[in-house]
Amino acid sequence: NFILDENIRKNFQNELKEKADQSIKELAWESERCAIALKKLEQWFTEPIGQDVVSCKSFDGQWEVSTFRTIELPSDFYAMQEEIERQKAAYFERTKRRETAENSEDKSDSVRGTQTADSKMSQTKLKGAKAMRVERLLRKMEERARRRQKMKIFLPIVRNVLTSHCPSKLLHETTSCPIGSV
Repeated sequence: NFILDENIRKNFQNELKEKADQSIKELAWESERCAIALKKLEQWFTEPIGQDVVSCKSFDGQWEVSTFRTIELPSDFYAMQEEIERQKAAYFERTKRRETAENSEDKSDSVRGTQTADSKMSQTKLKGAKAMRVERLLRKMEERARRRQKMKIFLPIVRNVLTSHCPSKLLHETTSCPIGSV
């Protein structure tokens, strides 16, 4: 039967109410933070999925076959692909023009040097199956050299398109880059 002063009692009740309000605010903040984290995780792991996992189990035995998750392509993938194809076509058109110009120059040069070329050809001419094999190998080697040359010129074009369309952060993360590490 202890009687407190009214002011002390009101101050004590106000302090209790403030502490309760503060703890409610902290709990609301923590629950909001967890909800945002969950939303970000769902966006990272479930939204970009194009095809979910499908499993088929056999009736008789223990066998099970499953697919794997496939991730949807980024929204600007097709635009980047069209840009690459357009630049690739322009490059091949330029090289074709260059080759036709070189061929016309070679033909004019070859008319002048036909006499020396004929004498060299007669000296190095091989006969029979061996000549065909050598000719085939030479064609393959030339084709490989042409492919390597095209790739040397094509790769910088792809890198240029990727750097213009992808943020620099995405180029360094192999999981986020649409074409993989560059």
